[in-house]
Amino acid sequence: MSYRKFSLGKTRQAFTLIELLVVIAIIAILAAILFPVFAQAREKARQASCISNFKQGALGIMMYMQDYDEAFPVMTAEYGVWTPQPNWAWGQMVFPYIKNWQIHRCPSNGTATEAVVSEGATNPLTREFNYALHSGLGFNYMHLTPFTTAVGPAGGNLFSPQTNAAVGQPAATIMLADSIWDKAGTAPAGGGNWFIEAPCFQNSGTAYWFGGWRIDTATDWLQFGGTHPFHQQSVTVAYVDGHVKATRIGDLAKGCNVRTKTLTDPTAANGITNEYLWDRL
Repeated sequence: MSYRKFSLGKTRQAFTLIELLVVIAIIAILAAILFPVFAQAREKARQASCISNFKQGALGIMMYMQDYDEAFPVMTAEYGVWTPQPNWAWGQMVFPYIKNWQIHRCPSNGTATEAVVSEGATNPLTREFNYALHSGLGFNYMHLTPFTTAVGPAGGNLFSPQTNAAVGQPAATIMLADSIWDKAGTAPAGGGNWFIEAPCFQNSGTAYWFGGWRIDTATDWLQFGGTHPFHQQSVTVAYVDGHVKATRIGDLAKGCNVRTKTLTDPTAANGITNEYLWDRL
């Protein structure tokens, strides 16, 4: 009987250089497409966290108002006073209803670190005051708690908080918005800021503290009145009725000429245009 020997081995061919280059090119193209998508997904997650923070902050203010004759908390106990006692910032007044300083930090603001927001203070009251000053929930002080000519015991001007009943359209009146403390070049620096300045001051009962929006200066923290588009050109905004949504930075100036600080439709009812979102008192 004769046997035949069969070879079980197969001749293997290696990839050619061109095939390898094609594969590498495809991987590079896919990476270029997917990496921005991943970055956007991460930012969307941070934005969702920021919206949650704002909802808690707005709820804290609304709970505070229930205990204080429906009046908004004052921005600070006395305007221009920078010691923890007798001065207090609004975040400290609302803190008993929230009990969490983390909600005052925007997850997309990488400058809001512990060292920055506490300013290195070791005294608990000073640290608390600094936390409140570096809040990323900027308060619409001009329309909701304008400062007055009255002088307090520490020598600073006092504020006159509005009541909830005085707000004609709570769902269209801004209460809180993303904020920055300062800028390093064109980038945010120093964490958040406990107040923001509106584009227009009509019917606010007060003047600007720092002069309002400086729309033409990208290196100025007041370019958008202290607000900043952290979330893909959007700002997180809480309204007086408690609802929160992302708003395009340009939409915050609707109804106002930010250069002249005047309403674009001064003939509208009560001097307020339908699209102006800051003062619906």
